Amino acid sequence: MLHGLRHLVDTVVGRAPYRPDAMKPDPHSLLLASSELETPPRYCTLIGDSVTDVQAAKAAGERSIGFANKPGKERALSEAGADVVVTAMAALARPLEASKP
Repeated sequence: MLHGLRHLVDTVVGRAPYRPDAMKPDPHSLLLASSELETPPRYCTLIGDSVTDVQAAKAAGERSIGFANKPGKERALSEAGADVVVTAMAALARPLEASKP
């Protein structure tokens, strides 16, 4: 993976094929990931780089980390309700590694 965090990823869920209604900000994919991980949404955190990512996390009952990968995104992600906003994925690596069993 681009940021060297692949070893910290348990599952990847993409958009539902032929289901534009299930795209974010709809929480469908987040709830599916939660189910696959057998983890209630309240214990899940979405890391996303768009306002619709943050909106989907809120709709699913999850926390969200906004990844401001371009100038101006910090404010938009914060205003959308991201619990935390980071500008570098490396800021997440150490806490994620510490949380892995």
